[in-house]
Amino acid sequence: MIRLTLPSSGRQYDLSLPAAEEQLEQAKRALDVEDFSQAGITAVKFSSPYLDGLLPLDTITVEDANTLALCLQEMEQEDGELMKFCAVLEVEQPDTFTEAVSIAMD
Repeated sequence: MIRLTLPSSGRQYDLSLPAAEEQLEQAKRALDVEDFSQAGITAVKFSSPYLDGLLPLDTITVEDANTLALCLQEMEQEDGELMKFCAVLEVEQPDTFTEAVSIAMD
């Protein structure tokens, strides 16, 4: 659903979301960080092309991206839900990634 490129100390890790806690811990070990705040996010790719440009990515965190990926996965199970979410994003124009995640959760 979402693919993040995470760099830290000369290392880089591509993380596919949604991810289980074990996968998130594996990514931290690969990056040699205790917390994802110690790593940056240099690229974000969505499996749905509709989401490009609708989400503010300047405040994205791995944890919020994982939550959104879980929500998107559920939306894809229901016919038309992802398109409704995109329409709401277009109207609401959230200022932060966290606001977009809240919209997805609602």
